[in-house]
Amino acid sequence: MRQKVWIFLVHVLLCNATFAGIPLWLDKDPFNIWQHRLVYRNLKQLSVSEDTIDRASYNYGQNTFRVWRAFHKVLRGENIEMIVIGGSNSAGGGISDHRQLYHQLFLYWWNSLILPYTGSKLTIKNLSLGGTGSDFFSLCLQNYVTNTKEPDIVLIELSVNDYGYLCGEAAQPVEQLTRRVMSLSSEPLVVYVTLVDLIEKVKWWKSILNPRCYNLEDIGQHEIARYYNITVFSWRDIVCPMDTRKSKRRIEIKSSMINGDHIHIGVKSHAQIALMLTRYFQKELKRTICLPWKSVRKTAESIDKIPPLFVQFPNQTLISKSFCWSLISTNWRMPDERQSLKVKILIRKGFREITPQSLYARMAQTDADRSDSFGGWQSRKRGSFIEFSFTAPKMARKTDKWSVGLVLRHLQNGLIKISLDENENTTLTITGENYGRILLQTRIYFLRTRITSGKHKMKIETEGRNGFDVLLSGMVLGPAGMRNIKGYKPSNTLQKVWSREDYKALLLH
Repeated sequence: MRQKVWIFLVHVLLCNATFAGIPLWLDKDPFNIWQHRLVYRNLKQLSVSEDTIDRASYNYGQNTFRVWRAFHKVLRGENIEMIVIGGSNSAGGGISDHRQLYHQLFLYWWNSLILPYTGSKLTIKNLSLGGTGSDFFSLCLQNYVTNTKEPDIVLIELSVNDYGYLCGEAAQPVEQLTRRVMSLSSEPLVVYVTLVDLIEKVKWWKSILNPRCYNLEDIGQHEIARYYNITVFSWRDIVCPMDTRKSKRRIEIKSSMINGDHIHIGVKSHAQIALMLTRYFQKELKRTICLPWKSVRKTAESIDKIPPLFVQFPNQTLISKSFCWSLISTNWRMPDERQSLKVKILIRKGFREITPQSLYARMAQTDADRSDSFGGWQSRKRGSFIEFSFTAPKMARKTDKWSVGLVLRHLQNGLIKISLDENENTTLTITGENYGRILLQTRIYFLRTRITSGKHKMKIETEGRNGFDVLLSGMVLGPAGMRNIKGYKPSNTLQKVWSREDYKALLLH
């Protein structure tokens, strides 16, 4: 009864209030809440305006069931679970005080403002991994979503790690991941945060590597967002706004927007994104209060009934079930990952295990720094070999076929040969050049696309020269037919690309 009275009172206050000069609690300035965490005190110091924030926010998900479900849970005083799936920026790359990360600022704002008035507490689990894209998360998500309670909100920030040059095709992995997240039984609200990288000239490059500020938004992400009713917060639109004719982007980098490492976004940029999130949640919470719940669908449309936008059969199958063995951790301090695929080491020579807790695996510079780490089996010698055994499970459906892939984190100055079940006719060779010039990134190489259920062996052999280094970080089983996507994270280029023109210009010759 009290709960209903509270919702009614809030409804009256927010929808009909006329208290001149007295701000409603929901409109409290977030800068006042963040004053002990940030040096920025207002929009001007943050180098943005309200119009800038509004233009960079694309509310494609307005009035959808997932939005209403999440916000009605808030009004009922229920706790909200949120996960962040991102890259190194969301993991905290280059930021010494992780309380200043955008999702932590948002968390602090929520529990300082929303929690006292509604009783709804927000908790965030950060699943971000540097140099890792949607292809890995779409196949290994079950290893990392280990809470018994599934998330209410999922924030995806992978627009700079899902690079490529074919519009639509290169966006298939993020569509796969999006569908996987939306298929969770908790029917979570999904939002995208889109960043852009390599936009400033630094001493070790002669020119700006991404002068047109390209990212995944240019090759299909907005189409996916509109199709699945997902709101987009485009930081790219803040740092690289379109000119008045909307013909090209101009780079507007203010102080502290780019980190001192020239790779990651800075503290000011994290605060800008946090402000975009708070403004959105303020507006949507008001909208939820003012519009009747009975006008909204009571269930989300099943994702299985929505045909894919870019994933086309038979070139790429939808991921409904996958298995993953991974020595990659989102939190080396308190690892809680589980293995959905059991793998054994049969024989090895010249390979050593790097645990996710080891200093070598951590991306952190100090114990107080970021939490992601990349373990695996490492070799720095030619003539090394290692053999794994694994069991492909039987499926309840008609098919019992699987695709199998190897997860690499690093390969330099040599090559590896991968064979399955001692069949030399199916040997896959990966060279350091094919791996690419971005040496610390998570890549998946599919070896076979239709293996049967049962026991299998995978053997990896090395050939190298001085400075050879390889790190095998995991193995995945996906649905039959999965293979590496043309145009997605091309390995034979000098740098990341987001267009055909860039791909041709950066192609290794």
